[in-house]
Amino acid sequence: MGQRYRYRHHPSQSIFLGYLLVKQERFTQQANAYIRNETYIEGDYLLKSEIDPVKRGIRLIYGGRLIPERTKQEVIAKARHYGLDEENIIIQQGFSLADEEASENLLALNTQQSEINRLRADLAKALHAQDSVVQRQHLGRQLLQELKPLFPEIIACGTADQVVYDDSLRSRNYLTLFLETSDRKRTINNQPKLENWLRSRLATDSVKIYID
Repeated sequence: MGQRYRYRHHPSQSIFLGYLLVKQERFTQQANAYIRNETYIEGDYLLKSEIDPVKRGIRLIYGGRLIPERTKQEVIAKARHYGLDEENIIIQQGFSLADEEASENLLALNTQQSEINRLRADLAKALHAQDSVVQRQHLGRQLLQELKPLFPEIIACGTADQVVYDDSLRSRNYLTLFLETSDRKRTINNQPKLENWLRSRLATDSVKIYID
């Protein structure tokens, strides 16, 4: 029978492999510390980091704005503080806002924001219109409080918005004021004064007064 030979590791080989493993582990720790502390770039997001302890290399992949070369070099230069070789660090742009797909995404976001702004504007108009209706409903009470010291005979006041059409079907809007008075004759005599006061008070010429 032939002799069988067993391959035996030489002690120096085991020591060397152990040394390599320790060195690679140390590199990995240094690389992780560098990535954790020094790779922030304003306006960009670190999408992915790759560490190659065998080749002692680091690859950083970003997304966001286009990264200027000067900024890349500033980030790479910080590696020396961690015992890393600058020439083995690569910074790549995974995508930038100048890319077509990113531009489409940005356009979609702008479209959504425009729609949100439109809805907000519509809501603001609706709330304003609602407030105006409420104010109109209480306008008669406010006017009565202001008219009473000037025309004491007026005892009630109401308002309504009216739309009047002529024979050509053209429309005009009027604010109609209904007055109840304890002295009808006096109020009728004061009607021109009332109309002038109301036009000035409401800043409109379209006022109709009805006296009861």
